[in-house]
Amino acid sequence: MIKNAMIIIAVSKYEGDLDDLPGTLVSAQRMRDWAEGAGPHQNYNVLEVSDRDGKQVTIDRVRHEVNQFLSANIIDRLVVYFAGHGIVGNLASQYWLLSKAVSDNGEGINVERFRSNLEYANIGGNNRQLRAGQLILICDACRNAGRLAQNFTGHPVFTSQTAQRRRLRQDRYYSTLLGDVSLHIKKTPQAPDYCLFSELVVEALRGEVDGILTRDGQGGWSLANHDFAHYLEDELPIRSKALTGTRCEADTHPGVPSNEPNIYASGVTPPQPASPPRELVDANRMGPDLPTQFSLHDVALKMAASTRAAFMVRDDVFDESAIRKSGFRFSASQPPTLIVEAKPGSCRLWAPERAPLQTNVGDRLSRIRMAHAFGEPLILESEGSAVLVPQYPNVIAFVSNARPDDILIFKLNNYQADAEVDTILSDQFNVANGTVLRMRDAERFADHIRREKHSYPHHAVAAAYLYEFSGDHENILRTAHFMVRDGLNLTFDESLPNHGGLVPFDLALLCAEQIRWERADDGSVRAYADLPEVERAEAQGLSGRAGRRPGFTFAKFERAENVPLWGAAPVFRQGWSYLEYARHLDIPGPLREIAASVSGSSATKIDQKGLEIFSSYFNYTTRSLKMKQGLVGWQE
Repeated sequence: MIKNAMIIIAVSKYEGDLDDLPGTLVSAQRMRDWAEGAGPHQNYNVLEVSDRDGKQVTIDRVRHEVNQFLSANIIDRLVVYFAGHGIVGNLASQYWLLSKAVSDNGEGINVERFRSNLEYANIGGNNRQLRAGQLILICDACRNAGRLAQNFTGHPVFTSQTAQRRRLRQDRYYSTLLGDVSLHIKKTPQAPDYCLFSELVVEALRGEVDGILTRDGQGGWSLANHDFAHYLEDELPIRSKALTGTRCEADTHPGVPSNEPNIYASGVTPPQPASPPRELVDANRMGPDLPTQFSLHDVALKMAASTRAAFMVRDDVFDESAIRKSGFRFSASQPPTLIVEAKPGSCRLWAPERAPLQTNVGDRLSRIRMAHAFGEPLILESEGSAVLVPQYPNVIAFVSNARPDDILIFKLNNYQADAEVDTILSDQFNVANGTVLRMRDAERFADHIRREKHSYPHHAVAAAYLYEFSGDHENILRTAHFMVRDGLNLTFDESLPNHGGLVPFDLALLCAEQIRWERADDGSVRAYADLPEVERAEAQGLSGRAGRRPGFTFAKFERAENVPLWGAAPVFRQGWSYLEYARHLDIPGPLREIAASVSGSSATKIDQKGLEIFSSYFNYTTRSLKMKQGLVGWQE
């Protein structure tokens, strides 16, 4: 018997200039009425946190009630439903906005961290018939950039102190694609306000839609997760266009395998489908208005047309001619390198005290190479904040004076015509030719880009975050094991030991059983990880999914211990957010303090306090930007 629970969070009234959304309460009630029904796949124990009673929905209230609910109930399947305003910073930084979000950037739910932290809630831990507990996210909110997105932090809500972690099978159903809006339908004489996507969800769950129900073998009908997802994807564009004149698309990822309990409704008799109304109605967007300089897809991760590219920059967005004409020589086997476009006195460079810097100066640009690097990032400080710049081998990291918080990564092909530029750490350049990356495409794209991980380890990191987003934890682990087996391409510096395979820190952070930090004789901090074994996918009931993917996505690996890591701290902003609340890892106190002081969406920004802690713990010192012989250069 599956023990079902549902958390409903609905916000209808907002402070500031965010539109009120009274239909969220209507849709929340419809969802609750279904969940508390008597069907064999219903009987949910429901917690509702809303402003129905006039109380504001604050992060303190959500945290208190959610934590109390989770600790008081045995849960095998948890459904989390949200209706209200939403924003995103990038693929991995979705925020659900609460009542006071306009005036406080912490008054929102960090969805990805909330989702990840629920692995500590012991969901499914008391049911021996389940391979893993189940988490279902239903989100009816916008997923565009919004004017709040750049500095919004939110909160992970569930911050249990337990170190016991249980992986979850996950289904996700979002009302819109990344970068787009969700629709709130305004009331008419015939109907109250409601949320369009939520209405489709409830119709399907109540068995009111013909064509998506299948025979359950007992004379009844049932609704499986994949059929549920297909209906939402097919029906929302039709219904939104018919009602509002605006076409919206759902984003779904039914991750619970078909050989595990994946039924949402059963025992219902399918009626004849009702035709959607053809008259147009008024609708609100369920997200803040965008400033004019943003398009709806400015934050959308897009798939490149090139078969070899990761995330590409359009030629009309960035002109790399300054780098091409700088006179600097590059090779495809490239030591970690930073090129910075900066004015004298505009910023400072931080680097490990032990590591000498190799510099070259051009008319506009300075090139910095850190000798004997072991994955430590460089730090560029300007205007009271600092950005971590990765030191990945075989690439060049580029930081523009105009956008010091953004990092472009050049994959080196001796700057031939097909040279590639990755934008995985850039929020400004996340546009390219191609199609919007859907949740269901995340695994496929991750499978593609990780093929080059030994020469370009940032591909392994990007793939890991995509896998984490899609809930494919096994392939985060497989990616790390493959790097242990095959090693990194470090031919640019024979003095660097490969140790049988270095693993980038961000990758290990998402899959390691334990990480240890040790201070070396030269004063640097090195990190080592223990990686658990991973079974073949067929043994985990994933053969159907794995069969459509490359063979390396369901390989078996034995446990690996004391694996050396490339770097000892995250580079990606998401990694710091994960590190702050990862209770299964014995994380040093200074790193948790730094994690609490970071910001940014993709790249990591650190405030002054965090920079002081970072420089002290990792033994970093500053280099000043000065003029020498009429040229801008970094001086030791």
